[in-house]
Amino acid sequence: VLWLVNENSESNANIVEQARLRGISEDRLILAQRADFAEHIDRVRGADMFLDCFTYNAHTTAVDSLWGGLPVMTLPGHNMNMRLAAGALYAYGPASETCVRTIEDYEEVAVAIANPAAKRRIRRRLFAKWTLAGVEEL
Repeated sequence: VLWLVNENSESNANIVEQARLRGISEDRLILAQRADFAEHIDRVRGADMFLDCFTYNAHTTAVDSLWGGLPVMTLPGHNMNMRLAAGALYAYGPASETCVRTIEDYEEVAVAIANPAAKRRIRRRLFAKWTLAGVEEL
């Protein structure tokens, strides 16, 4: 499933059309409404993992995903905007496991993390790190 924010009808139509052109059914898309922070974090916990894009890394969304206990996969690039998720992972998350150096590693690690035991292990590690930092779970 591809889960994106519902920005407006024009962008939604473009997303649906681009997915259709690539053989992806519209029912595999979630175009979510914006929500308050607590609801957003709670919603994030329903996903299996966050797959960061290569050309412009996630910023706040990566941190929100980590806060929600979601494994974040990233492949840092050479520009600052291509390394922001890696910075969040080194500060808050399991960077040693999910910050990779090649596209091949990205795919291999993402498949490995899809294993339920691996996801549980990473989520426990993330929640433990937040707890140690004095952050209460939402």
